[in-house]
Amino acid sequence: MSFKKKKVLRILGLLTAISVLTATVPMTGFSVTESSLNQQIQKLDDQIKEKEQKLQEIRDQQGETKAYQEVLQGLVNDSMARIDNLAAQMDQQDAEIASLDDKISTLDAEIQAFSEEINQNEQRKQQLEDELLQKEKDIEESYDVFGQRVRAMYMTGNASLLTQLLNATDYADFLYRSQVVKSISDHDQQLIDDIRRQADEIQSTKDEIEQTVREINDKKKQSEDKRAEQEQARSDVQAKRDESAVLMDQYNAEQDELSARAEENRLLLAQLEGDESAALTNISDLKGDKSEAEQDLADLQKPVETPSEGGSTGGSSSGGSGSSGGGGSDSGSGGSSGGSSSSGSETPAPPASSAKFIWPTPNYAGLKYITSYFGNRNDPFTGELKGHGAIDISGAGIYRTPIVAAESGTVVKAASGNTGYGNHVIIDHGVDSSDGNRYYTLYGHCSSLAVSVGQTVSQGQVIGYVGSTGYSTGPHLHFEVRKGANNSASRVNPLLYLPT
Repeated sequence: MSFKKKKVLRILGLLTAISVLTATVPMTGFSVTESSLNQQIQKLDDQIKEKEQKLQEIRDQQGETKAYQEVLQGLVNDSMARIDNLAAQMDQQDAEIASLDDKISTLDAEIQAFSEEINQNEQRKQQLEDELLQKEKDIEESYDVFGQRVRAMYMTGNASLLTQLLNATDYADFLYRSQVVKSISDHDQQLIDDIRRQADEIQSTKDEIEQTVREINDKKKQSEDKRAEQEQARSDVQAKRDESAVLMDQYNAEQDELSARAEENRLLLAQLEGDESAALTNISDLKGDKSEAEQDLADLQKPVETPSEGGSTGGSSSGGSGSSGGGGSDSGSGGSSGGSSSSGSETPAPPASSAKFIWPTPNYAGLKYITSYFGNRNDPFTGELKGHGAIDISGAGIYRTPIVAAESGTVVKAASGNTGYGNHVIIDHGVDSSDGNRYYTLYGHCSSLAVSVGQTVSQGQVIGYVGSTGYSTGPHLHFEVRKGANNSASRVNPLLYLPT
Protein backbone atom coordinates (compact mmCIF):
# COMPACT_ATOMS: atom_id res chain seq x y z
CA MET A 1 0.00 0.00 0.00
CA SER A 2 1.44 3.44 -0.91
CA PHE A 3 2.22 6.00 1.78
CA LYS A 4 -0.46 8.42 0.57
CA LYS A 5 -3.15 5.77 0.35
CA LYS A 6 -2.27 4.36 3.74
CA LYS A 7 -2.30 7.83 5.29
CA VAL A 8 -5.74 8.58 3.83
CA LEU A 9 -7.09 5.30 5.16
CA ARG A 10 -5.72 6.06 8.59
CA ILE A 11 -7.38 9.50 8.61
CA LEU A 12 -10.70 8.01 7.48
CA GLY A 13 -10.44 5.42 10.19
CA LEU A 14 -9.94 8.11 12.84
CA LEU A 15 -12.93 10.13 11.60
CA THR A 16 -15.47 7.29 11.80
CA ALA A 17 -17.71 6.58 14.74
CA ILE A 18 -16.08 3.26 15.42
CA SER A 19 -13.44 4.66 17.71
CA VAL A 20 -13.55 1.45 19.74
CA LEU A 21 -12.12 -0.40 16.79
CA THR A 22 -8.97 1.70 16.58
CA ALA A 23 -5.98 0.71 18.62
CA THR A 24 -2.32 1.52 18.43
CA VAL A 25 0.64 -0.19 19.93
CA PRO A 26 2.98 2.24 21.68
CA MET A 27 6.47 1.54 20.44
CA THR A 28 8.62 4.56 21.35
CA GLY A 29 11.61 3.49 23.37
CA PHE A 30 10.69 -0.19 23.15
CA SER A 31 13.59 -2.54 23.57
CA VAL A 32 13.82 -4.52 20.38
CA THR A 33 14.51 -8.14 21.23
CA GLU A 34 13.23 -11.39 19.80
CA SER A 35 11.13 -11.89 22.92
CA SER A 36 9.59 -8.43 22.73
CA LEU A 37 8.89 -8.80 19.01
CA ASN A 38 7.24 -12.18 19.58
CA GLN A 39 5.09 -10.62 22.31
CA GLN A 40 4.23 -7.76 19.98
CA ILE A 41 3.26 -10.16 17.17
CA GLN A 42 1.08 -12.19 19.55
CA LYS A 43 -0.60 -9.02 20.80
CA LEU A 44 -1.23 -7.90 17.23
CA ASP A 45 -2.70 -11.33 16.41
CA ASP A 46 -5.09 -11.02 19.36
CA GLN A 47 -6.10 -7.54 18.29
CA ILE A 48 -6.66 -8.66 14.68
CA LYS A 49 -8.92 -11.50 15.87
CA GLU A 50 -10.88 -9.09 18.07
CA LYS A 51 -11.32 -6.60 15.24
CA GLU A 52 -12.31 -9.33 12.77
CA GLN A 53 -14.97 -10.50 15.24
CA LYS A 54 -16.29 -6.95 15.55
CA LEU A 55 -16.18 -6.65 11.75
CA GLN A 56 -18.35 -9.78 11.46
CA GLU A 57 -20.82 -8.29 13.95
CA ILE A 58 -20.96 -5.13 11.84
CA ARG A 59 -21.56 -7.13 8.68
CA ASP A 60 -24.35 -9.14 10.39
CA GLN A 61 -26.02 -5.90 11.43
CA GLN A 62 -25.51 -4.60 7.90
CA GLY A 63 -27.38 -7.63 6.54
CA GLU A 64 -30.32 -7.03 8.88
CA THR A 65 -30.36 -3.33 8.06
CA LYS A 66 -30.24 -3.99 4.31
CA ALA A 67 -33.13 -6.45 4.62
CA TYR A 68 -35.20 -3.89 6.51
CA GLN A 69 -34.20 -1.28 3.95
CA GLU A 70 -35.61 -3.51 1.21
CA VAL A 71 -38.87 -3.89 3.15
CA LEU A 72 -39.10 -0.13 3.61
CA GLN A 73 -38.31 0.42 -0.04
CA GLY A 74 -41.13 -1.96 -0.97
CA LEU A 75 -43.54 0.03 1.22
CA VAL A 76 -42.31 3.25 -0.33
CA ASN A 77 -42.83 1.78 -3.80
CA ASP A 78 -46.37 0.68 -2.89
CA SER A 79 -47.12 4.14 -1.55
CA MET A 80 -45.68 5.70 -4.68
CA ALA A 81 -47.90 3.43 -6.80
CA ARG A 82 -50.95 4.56 -4.84
CA ILE A 83 -49.90 8.15 -5.23
CA ASP A 84 -49.45 7.60 -8.97
CA ASN A 85 -52.94 6.08 -9.12
CA LEU A 86 -54.29 9.02 -7.16
CA ALA A 87 -52.50 11.38 -9.48
CA ALA A 88 -54.22 9.68 -12.43
CA GLN A 89 -57.57 10.06 -10.67
CA MET A 90 -56.78 13.67 -9.95
CA ASP A 91 -55.89 14.20 -13.59
CA GLN A 92 -59.30 12.79 -14.51
CA GLN A 93 -60.91 15.00 -11.90
CA ASP A 94 -58.99 17.96 -13.24
CA ALA A 95 -60.41 17.16 -16.68
CA GLU A 96 -63.90 16.96 -15.20
CA ILE A 97 -63.29 20.20 -13.33
CA ALA A 98 -62.11 21.81 -16.54
CA SER A 99 -65.26 20.56 -18.27
CA LEU A 100 -67.39 21.97 -15.45
CA ASP A 101 -65.51 25.23 -15.68
CA ASP A 102 -66.27 25.33 -19.40
CA LYS A 103 -69.89 24.56 -18.62
CA ILE A 104 -69.96 27.36 -16.06
CA SER A 105 -68.49 29.72 -18.63
CA THR A 106 -71.15 28.64 -21.16
CA LEU A 107 -73.88 29.12 -18.55
CA ASP A 108 -72.48 32.54 -17.74
CA ALA A 109 -72.74 33.45 -21.43
CA GLU A 110 -76.27 32.06 -21.67
CA ILE A 111 -77.36 33.85 -18.52
CA GLN A 112 -75.87 37.04 -19.91
CA ALA A 113 -77.74 36.52 -23.19
CA PHE A 114 -80.98 35.89 -21.26
CA SER A 115 -80.39 39.05 -19.29
CA GLU A 116 -79.92 41.03 -22.49
CA GLU A 117 -83.05 39.50 -24.02
CA ILE A 118 -85.02 40.25 -20.87
CA ASN A 119 -83.79 43.83 -20.96
CA GLN A 120 -84.76 44.12 -24.63
CA ASN A 121 -88.19 42.63 -23.94
CA GLU A 122 -88.65 44.94 -21.00
CA GLN A 123 -87.84 47.87 -23.25
CA ARG A 124 -90.20 46.47 -25.95
CA LYS A 125 -92.90 45.99 -23.35
CA GLN A 126 -92.47 49.58 -22.18
CA GLN A 127 -92.63 50.79 -25.78
CA LEU A 128 -95.83 48.79 -26.42
CA GLU A 129 -97.37 50.07 -23.27
CA ASP A 130 -96.58 53.63 -24.37
CA GLU A 131 -98.11 52.89 -27.79
CA LEU A 132 -101.15 51.35 -26.12
CA LEU A 133 -101.68 54.45 -24.06
CA GLN A 134 -101.48 56.58 -27.21
CA LYS A 135 -103.87 54.30 -29.09
CA GLU A 136 -106.30 54.26 -26.21
CA LYS A 137 -106.11 58.04 -26.23
CA ASP A 138 -106.70 58.12 -30.04
CA ILE A 139 -109.64 55.75 -29.87
CA GLU A 140 -111.07 57.72 -27.02
CA GLU A 141 -110.96 60.80 -29.18
CA SER A 142 -112.52 58.84 -32.06
CA TYR A 143 -115.26 57.66 -29.75
CA ASP A 144 -115.92 61.24 -28.76
CA VAL A 145 -116.23 62.29 -32.40
CA PHE A 146 -118.32 59.27 -33.20
CA GLY A 147 -120.52 59.95 -30.21
CA GLN A 148 -121.08 63.50 -31.28
CA ARG A 149 -122.00 62.30 -34.74
CA VAL A 150 -124.43 59.73 -33.39
CA ARG A 151 -126.06 62.30 -31.19
CA ALA A 152 -126.39 64.62 -34.22
CA MET A 153 -127.92 61.87 -36.27
CA TYR A 154 -130.24 61.05 -33.47
CA MET A 155 -131.28 64.64 -33.14
CA THR A 156 -131.93 65.15 -36.84
CA GLY A 157 -133.01 61.63 -37.71
CA ASN A 158 -132.61 59.94 -41.12
CA ALA A 159 -135.59 62.02 -42.59
CA SER A 160 -133.56 65.15 -42.53
CA LEU A 161 -131.18 63.72 -45.09
CA LEU A 162 -134.08 62.68 -47.29
CA THR A 163 -135.65 66.08 -46.83
CA GLN A 164 -132.45 67.68 -47.95
CA LEU A 165 -132.55 65.66 -51.14
CA LEU A 166 -136.22 66.32 -51.82
CA ASN A 167 -135.82 70.03 -51.36
CA ALA A 168 -133.35 70.15 -54.25
CA THR A 169 -134.36 72.83 -56.80
CA ASP A 170 -133.05 71.02 -59.78
CA TYR A 171 -131.13 67.94 -60.72
CA ALA A 172 -127.78 69.52 -60.32
CA ASP A 173 -128.78 70.65 -56.85
CA PHE A 174 -130.00 67.11 -56.21
CA LEU A 175 -126.69 65.65 -57.26
CA TYR A 176 -124.86 68.07 -55.09
CA ARG A 177 -127.07 67.31 -52.18
CA SER A 178 -126.68 63.57 -52.85
CA GLN A 179 -122.90 63.94 -52.86
CA VAL A 180 -123.01 65.79 -49.58
CA VAL A 181 -125.19 63.12 -48.04
CA LYS A 182 -122.79 60.40 -49.35
CA SER A 183 -119.76 62.25 -48.01
CA ILE A 184 -121.35 62.47 -44.59
CA SER A 185 -122.19 58.80 -44.73
CA ASP A 186 -118.65 57.92 -45.87
CA HIS A 187 -117.17 59.99 -43.08
CA ASP A 188 -119.34 58.23 -40.58
CA GLN A 189 -118.31 54.89 -42.00
CA GLN A 190 -114.61 55.92 -41.98
CA LEU A 191 -115.00 57.00 -38.41
CA ILE A 192 -116.47 53.65 -37.52
CA ASP A 193 -113.71 51.84 -39.42
CA ASP A 194 -111.02 53.88 -37.65
CA ILE A 195 -112.51 53.06 -34.30
CA ARG A 196 -112.59 49.36 -35.19
CA ARG A 197 -109.01 49.46 -36.49
CA GLN A 198 -107.79 51.26 -33.43
CA ALA A 199 -109.60 48.78 -31.21
CA ASP A 200 -107.98 45.92 -33.12
CA GLU A 201 -104.54 47.54 -32.79
CA ILE A 202 -105.08 48.06 -29.09
CA GLN A 203 -106.01 44.41 -28.68
CA SER A 204 -103.03 43.32 -30.79
CA THR A 205 -100.71 45.49 -28.72
CA LYS A 206 -102.13 44.04 -25.52
CA ASP A 207 -101.61 40.54 -26.90
CA GLU A 208 -98.03 41.39 -27.86
CA ILE A 209 -97.42 42.85 -24.44
CA GLU A 210 -98.77 39.70 -22.82
CA GLN A 211 -96.60 37.58 -25.10
CA THR A 212 -93.56 39.70 -24.23
CA VAL A 213 -94.30 39.32 -20.54
CA ARG A 214 -94.56 35.55 -20.96
CA GLU A 215 -91.22 35.51 -22.81
CA ILE A 216 -89.65 37.65 -20.11
CA ASN A 217 -90.91 35.28 -17.42
CA ASP A 218 -89.73 32.27 -19.41
CA LYS A 219 -86.25 33.76 -19.89
CA LYS A 220 -86.11 34.59 -16.21
CA LYS A 221 -87.05 31.03 -15.36
CA GLN A 222 -84.42 29.66 -17.74
CA SER A 223 -81.87 32.06 -16.31
CA GLU A 224 -82.68 30.93 -12.78
CA ASP A 225 -82.37 27.31 -13.85
CA LYS A 226 -78.99 28.05 -15.46
CA ARG A 227 -77.84 29.82 -12.32
CA ALA A 228 -78.90 26.86 -10.20
CA GLU A 229 -77.08 24.52 -12.59
CA GLN A 230 -74.06 26.79 -12.43
CA GLU A 231 -74.03 26.77 -8.63
CA GLN A 232 -74.32 22.98 -8.63
CA ALA A 233 -71.37 22.75 -11.04
CA ARG A 234 -69.30 25.02 -8.83
CA SER A 235 -70.26 22.97 -5.80
CA ASP A 236 -69.23 19.78 -7.63
CA VAL A 237 -65.90 21.33 -8.58
CA GLN A 238 -65.17 22.35 -5.00
CA ALA A 239 -66.21 18.92 -3.69
CA LYS A 240 -63.86 17.18 -6.13
CA ARG A 241 -61.03 19.52 -5.19
CA ASP A 242 -61.63 18.99 -1.48
CA GLU A 243 -61.73 15.22 -1.96
CA SER A 244 -58.48 15.27 -3.95
CA ALA A 245 -56.80 17.48 -1.36
CA VAL A 246 -57.76 15.15 1.50
CA LEU A 247 -56.51 12.07 -0.35
CA MET A 248 -53.30 13.78 -1.37
CA ASP A 249 -52.66 14.94 2.22
CA GLN A 250 -53.15 11.37 3.43
CA TYR A 251 -50.79 9.89 0.85
CA ASN A 252 -48.23 12.64 1.36
CA ALA A 253 -48.25 12.02 5.12
CA GLU A 254 -47.77 8.30 4.50
CA GLN A 255 -45.02 8.96 1.98
CA ASP A 256 -43.26 11.38 4.34
CA GLU A 257 -43.34 8.84 7.15
CA LEU A 258 -42.01 6.06 4.94
CA SER A 259 -39.34 8.34 3.47
CA ALA A 260 -38.26 9.40 6.96
CA ARG A 261 -37.97 5.76 8.05
CA ALA A 262 -36.10 4.86 4.87
CA GLU A 263 -33.73 7.82 5.33
CA GLU A 264 -33.10 6.89 8.95
CA ASN A 265 -32.31 3.35 7.90
CA ARG A 266 -30.14 4.61 5.05
CA LEU A 267 -28.11 6.72 7.48
CA LEU A 268 -27.73 3.70 9.75
CA LEU A 269 -26.58 1.66 6.79
CA ALA A 270 -24.12 4.38 5.79
CA GLN A 271 -22.80 4.48 9.36
CA LEU A 272 -22.37 0.70 9.34
CA GLU A 273 -20.55 0.93 6.02
CA GLY A 274 -18.29 3.57 7.55
CA ASP A 275 -17.75 1.32 10.58
CA GLU A 276 -16.93 -1.55 8.23
CA SER A 277 -14.47 0.59 6.29
CA ALA A 278 -12.86 1.79 9.53
CA ALA A 279 -12.65 -1.77 10.81
CA LEU A 280 -11.09 -2.98 7.57
CA THR A 281 -8.61 -0.12 7.68
CA ASN A 282 -7.77 -0.86 11.29
CA ILE A 283 -7.33 -4.57 10.57
CA SER A 284 -5.16 -3.70 7.57
CA ASP A 285 -3.04 -1.41 9.73
CA LEU A 286 -2.69 -4.06 12.41
CA LYS A 287 -1.69 -6.63 9.80
CA GLY A 288 0.82 -4.12 8.41
CA ASP A 289 2.24 -3.59 11.90
CA LYS A 290 2.37 -7.35 12.35
CA SER A 291 4.16 -7.75 9.01
CA GLU A 292 6.69 -5.10 10.01
CA ALA A 293 7.19 -6.76 13.37
CA GLU A 294 7.67 -10.13 11.65
CA GLN A 295 10.16 -8.48 9.29
CA ASP A 296 11.93 -6.97 12.29
CA LEU A 297 12.13 -10.43 13.82
CA ALA A 298 13.48 -11.86 10.56
CA ASP A 299 16.02 -9.05 10.34
CA LEU A 300 17.22 -9.79 13.85
CA GLN A 301 18.13 -13.24 12.61
CA LYS A 302 19.81 -11.98 9.42
CA PRO A 303 23.63 -11.76 9.50
CA VAL A 304 25.46 -8.49 9.09
CA GLU A 305 28.19 -8.78 6.45
CA THR A 306 31.35 -7.10 7.61
CA PRO A 307 33.97 -7.07 4.82
CA SER A 308 37.58 -7.71 5.83
CA GLU A 309 38.65 -4.39 4.38
CA GLY A 310 35.92 -2.63 6.26
CA GLY A 311 36.26 -0.11 9.00
CA SER A 312 33.89 -1.62 11.51
CA THR A 313 34.88 -2.31 15.06
CA GLY A 314 34.17 -5.97 14.99
CA GLY A 315 32.59 -8.82 13.15
CA SER A 316 28.99 -9.56 12.53
CA SER A 317 26.54 -10.15 15.33
CA SER A 318 23.35 -12.03 15.55
CA GLY A 319 21.17 -9.02 15.04
CA GLY A 320 20.66 -5.85 13.31
CA SER A 321 18.54 -4.13 15.79
CA GLY A 322 20.02 -1.07 17.09
CA SER A 323 19.11 2.06 18.65
CA SER A 324 20.58 5.27 17.58
CA GLY A 325 21.39 3.97 14.16
CA GLY A 326 18.41 1.86 13.29
CA GLY A 327 18.16 -1.84 13.26
CA GLY A 328 17.77 -4.83 11.11
CA SER A 329 16.00 -4.35 7.84
CA ASP A 330 13.18 -2.21 6.55
CA SER A 331 11.45 -2.41 9.90
CA GLY A 332 14.52 -2.02 11.97
CA SER A 333 15.06 0.34 14.80
CA GLY A 334 17.47 3.03 15.34
CA GLY A 335 18.48 6.56 15.57
CA SER A 336 20.79 8.46 17.83
CA SER A 337 20.28 11.99 18.88
CA GLY A 338 23.29 12.81 16.85
CA GLY A 339 26.80 13.61 17.80
CA SER A 340 27.71 10.43 19.60
CA SER A 341 30.05 7.87 18.15
CA SER A 342 30.09 4.11 18.50
CA SER A 343 29.90 3.26 22.13
CA GLY A 344 32.55 0.97 23.48
CA SER A 345 35.17 1.48 20.72
CA GLU A 346 37.17 4.12 18.96
CA THR A 347 36.06 5.69 15.70
CA PRO A 348 37.14 3.23 12.95
CA ALA A 349 39.24 4.30 10.03
CA PRO A 350 37.25 4.64 6.81
CA PRO A 351 37.53 1.65 4.47
CA ALA A 352 38.67 1.93 0.90
CA SER A 353 35.71 3.23 -1.10
CA SER A 354 34.64 2.60 -4.66
CA ALA A 355 32.39 5.71 -4.45
CA LYS A 356 29.46 3.91 -6.06
CA PHE A 357 27.00 6.21 -4.21
CA ILE A 358 26.88 9.87 -3.21
CA TRP A 359 26.18 11.00 0.33
CA PRO A 360 22.41 10.89 0.99
CA THR A 361 22.64 14.06 3.11
CA PRO A 362 24.25 16.63 0.80
CA ASN A 363 24.42 19.25 3.58
CA TYR A 364 26.00 16.78 6.00
CA ALA A 365 28.49 14.81 3.88
CA GLY A 366 31.64 13.34 5.31
CA LEU A 367 32.92 11.23 8.17
CA LYS A 368 32.59 14.05 10.68
CA TYR A 369 28.79 13.74 10.55
CA ILE A 370 28.72 10.02 11.30
CA THR A 371 27.42 9.49 14.83
CA SER A 372 27.25 5.68 14.71
CA TYR A 373 29.30 3.46 12.43
CA PHE A 374 28.59 0.13 10.79
CA GLY A 375 29.40 -2.86 12.98
CA ASN A 376 29.08 -3.69 16.66
CA ARG A 377 28.03 -1.03 19.16
CA ASN A 378 26.25 -0.62 22.46
CA ASP A 379 22.49 -0.48 21.85
CA PRO A 380 21.25 2.95 23.07
CA PHE A 381 18.03 1.35 24.41
CA THR A 382 19.45 -1.74 26.15
CA GLY A 383 23.15 -1.01 26.45
CA GLU A 384 23.90 -4.44 24.99
CA LEU A 385 26.61 -4.91 22.39
CA LYS A 386 24.86 -5.54 19.10
CA GLY A 387 25.52 -5.32 15.38
CA HIS A 388 24.56 -2.09 13.63
CA GLY A 389 23.98 -2.66 9.89
CA ALA A 390 24.14 0.99 8.84
CA ILE A 391 25.71 4.35 9.48
CA ASP A 392 23.90 7.12 11.30
CA ILE A 393 24.35 10.65 9.97
CA SER A 394 23.55 13.65 12.14
CA GLY A 395 24.63 17.17 12.98
CA ALA A 396 23.42 20.47 14.28
CA GLY A 397 20.26 21.63 12.49
CA ILE A 398 19.90 18.45 10.47
CA TYR A 399 16.22 17.98 11.33
CA ARG A 400 14.03 18.18 8.22
CA THR A 401 16.96 18.82 5.88
CA PRO A 402 16.77 17.05 2.47
CA ILE A 403 17.63 13.41 1.94
CA VAL A 404 18.63 12.49 -1.63
CA ALA A 405 18.88 9.24 -3.56
CA ALA A 406 22.44 7.91 -3.29
CA GLU A 407 22.07 6.47 -6.79
CA SER A 408 19.43 6.25 -9.49
CA GLY A 409 16.85 3.49 -9.13
CA THR A 410 13.26 2.52 -8.43
CA VAL A 411 11.47 3.08 -5.11
CA VAL A 412 10.36 -0.37 -3.87
CA LYS A 413 9.16 0.79 -0.47
CA ALA A 414 7.94 4.10 0.90
CA ALA A 415 6.46 3.30 4.28
CA SER A 416 5.22 5.31 7.22
CA GLY A 417 4.92 4.23 10.83
CA ASN A 418 6.24 4.61 14.31
CA THR A 419 7.93 1.22 14.65
CA GLY A 420 11.37 0.10 13.52
CA TYR A 421 12.65 2.38 10.80
CA GLY A 422 9.69 4.75 11.15
CA ASN A 423 9.12 6.62 7.89
CA HIS A 424 11.58 5.10 5.46
CA VAL A 425 12.39 4.55 1.80
CA ILE A 426 14.08 1.61 0.05
CA ILE A 427 15.49 2.07 -3.45
CA ASP A 428 16.41 -0.77 -5.81
CA HIS A 429 19.45 0.28 -7.84
CA GLY A 430 19.48 -2.85 -9.99
CA VAL A 431 22.40 -5.13 -10.79
CA ASP A 432 25.84 -3.56 -10.93
CA SER A 433 27.51 -4.75 -14.12
CA SER A 434 30.95 -4.41 -12.56
CA ASP A 435 30.43 -7.07 -9.90
CA GLY A 436 27.09 -8.67 -10.84
CA ASN A 437 25.51 -7.80 -7.49
CA ARG A 438 22.14 -6.14 -6.93
CA TYR A 439 22.20 -3.16 -4.57
CA TYR A 440 19.57 -1.50 -2.39
CA THR A 441 19.77 1.55 -0.15
CA LEU A 442 17.54 2.28 2.82
CA TYR A 443 16.86 5.69 4.37
CA GLY A 444 15.29 5.42 7.83
CA HIS A 445 13.58 7.60 10.48
CA CYS A 446 12.51 10.31 7.98
CA SER A 447 10.26 13.13 9.15
CA SER A 448 8.38 12.91 5.84
CA LEU A 449 8.71 11.26 2.43
CA ALA A 450 8.81 12.84 -1.03
CA VAL A 451 8.45 9.72 -3.21
CA SER A 452 6.08 6.77 -3.63
CA VAL A 453 6.41 3.09 -4.49
CA GLY A 454 7.16 2.42 -8.15
CA GLN A 455 8.60 5.86 -8.74
CA THR A 456 11.88 6.11 -10.66
CA VAL A 457 14.37 8.49 -9.06
CA SER A 458 17.62 9.99 -10.21
CA GLN A 459 20.82 10.24 -8.22
CA GLY A 460 20.64 13.36 -6.04
CA GLN A 461 16.82 13.63 -6.24
CA VAL A 462 15.15 14.55 -2.94
CA ILE A 463 13.29 11.52 -1.57
CA GLY A 464 12.49 12.70 1.96
CA TYR A 465 13.60 14.75 4.95
CA VAL A 466 15.63 13.94 8.05
CA GLY A 467 13.54 13.09 11.11
CA SER A 468 13.32 10.96 14.24
CA THR A 469 10.42 8.58 13.59
CA GLY A 470 10.36 4.93 14.69
CA TYR A 471 13.00 3.60 17.11
CA SER A 472 15.08 6.72 17.37
CA THR A 473 16.55 8.84 20.13
CA GLY A 474 17.07 11.98 18.03
CA PRO A 475 17.07 13.46 14.49
CA HIS A 476 19.40 11.58 12.17
CA LEU A 477 19.47 9.52 8.98
CA HIS A 478 19.87 5.76 9.30
CA PHE A 479 21.52 4.83 5.97
CA GLU A 480 21.91 1.21 4.87
CA VAL A 481 23.44 -0.42 1.80
CA ARG A 482 22.22 -3.92 0.98
CA LYS A 483 23.79 -6.32 -1.50
CA GLY A 484 22.20 -9.41 -3.02
CA ALA A 485 18.72 -10.61 -3.97
CA ASN A 486 15.79 -8.84 -2.32
CA ASN A 487 14.86 -11.66 0.04
CA SER A 488 18.44 -12.55 0.96
CA ALA A 489 20.25 -9.23 0.63
CA SER A 490 22.85 -8.60 3.33
CA ARG A 491 23.67 -5.25 4.82
CA VAL A 492 27.17 -4.09 4.05
CA ASN A 493 29.22 -1.15 5.26
CA PRO A 494 27.96 1.97 3.40
CA LEU A 495 31.39 3.59 3.69
CA LEU A 496 32.63 1.02 1.15
CA TYR A 497 30.53 2.83 -1.47
CA LEU A 498 30.61 6.49 -0.37
CA PRO A 499 33.31 9.04 -1.20
CA THR A 500 35.52 9.64 1.82
